[in-house]
Amino acid sequence: MATPLQNRTQDLPLGRPRARPPGELRTNVNASLNDGLGFSFMTGLGESYLPAFVLAVGLGEINSGLIGGVPLLFGALFQLLSPVLVQRFNSYRKSLVFFAGTQALLFLPLTWGAWNGSLSMLAVFAIASLYWGTGMAAGTVWNTLMGRLIPQLLRPRFLAARTRLTYSGTMLSFLVFGLILQTLSPRFGPGIFALLFLAAGIGRFYSTIHLARQSDYVPQMVHTNVASVSEFLKLSADPHAKQWLAFVLALKFGVYFSAPYFTPYMLQKLQLNYLQFTILTMVAFFGKIAFLPRLANYAKRHGTKTIVWLGGFGVSLLPAFWIFLSSFWSLFLVQLLSGVVWAAFELAFSLFVLESIPGRYRMGVLSVFNVLQSILIVLGTVLGGLVLSSLDTSMSGYFWVFGISAGLRVLACLPLRGLPLSPVEVFTIWRSISVRPSGGGIFAPFFERLKGPDGKFPWRRRS
Repeated sequence: MATPLQNRTQDLPLGRPRARPPGELRTNVNASLNDGLGFSFMTGLGESYLPAFVLAVGLGEINSGLIGGVPLLFGALFQLLSPVLVQRFNSYRKSLVFFAGTQALLFLPLTWGAWNGSLSMLAVFAIASLYWGTGMAAGTVWNTLMGRLIPQLLRPRFLAARTRLTYSGTMLSFLVFGLILQTLSPRFGPGIFALLFLAAGIGRFYSTIHLARQSDYVPQMVHTNVASVSEFLKLSADPHAKQWLAFVLALKFGVYFSAPYFTPYMLQKLQLNYLQFTILTMVAFFGKIAFLPRLANYAKRHGTKTIVWLGGFGVSLLPAFWIFLSSFWSLFLVQLLSGVVWAAFELAFSLFVLESIPGRYRMGVLSVFNVLQSILIVLGTVLGGLVLSSLDTSMSGYFWVFGISAGLRVLACLPLRGLPLSPVEVFTIWRSISVRPSGGGIFAPFFERLKGPDGKFPWRRRS
């Protein structure tokens, strides 16, 4: 059954195209593929290794964990400004180039700090916060612009090809530099991270150049934050939507009670080397991208009930494995399982978004949701850090954090009871925006229409 938001409105155009030169589509496709390649290298090399860098320069295990969660709040808050900046630039392309170019420049101070072997924690937090702010804002604008530059009939094939390219680039860059860290860190120490951050910045700069080559749209209407909050409140008034929101927000709080601290636990307590750390992180990433399409096909044929419960309770049980297992190969299997259950969770949530929020309001409503989610992420990260700090970052302290996190995650699944779930039309295009040990990283789905020239949402719940 459609939600009130679906019944109230149809999608409205968000902009008018500028004059199109001959061969414009080919130019846009090639530019977007090259943008994706540069972006994937930045994703595999940049923020993903930042917690390990914090440990390498001696800033401590707690700070290594905090850097994985706290900056996300600034990113979500900054994302709320993206509609204002789009209107100020009067151009989707100019605003996108501004966000991406700024993100590329942020790797310069990281490179300098790594080369000198020291960087204050305040500076690292500031850089990471700006990184997430510009990155999340760029992602919002990119999502909107791609939905208008690529014709609807070509969109599925193009986005599938781009996704394969970016996944391959992310995996290759992450693995290669993990091997470089393993080989050269004994000789160069923290200075080897300078090479990593410099390469990440070059990747994003390459991406920015090709973003600037794309065609543009002049925005005609961008919803204000007041309208976004209003639509979010209307959505949350729906009983089923309220169950979903309670589940997701509570689960993210429980997840981030422990998730940011897996990196220091692996590198400091288990004494894994950089190559082992890289492999364990990448196997979760691989598990997620390998099983997302398979889970999506299952949901299309059999409904989302199994997918939702697999994601919810699967994610809940993951921290418990880290209490009882410590060998590399046992953790290898745990990480593969982690990728699968996180794929199920993220697929289930994306289907909820597509069913519940019309495209006209999606950008604003998700921005408000991201702020609430990020607040709970920060609370979970900080409280987990306080528990760990109170126990002197001991092995038992990590076990307490993992155990509490598992309990919080199980409690978060209680709102799932009684939720109506049925077969759906599924879409499976995802962008990887961060590689993390917990769950394989952070993925962002593409929420524009992939088919349906009649204007209806092809992924709505079947009647």
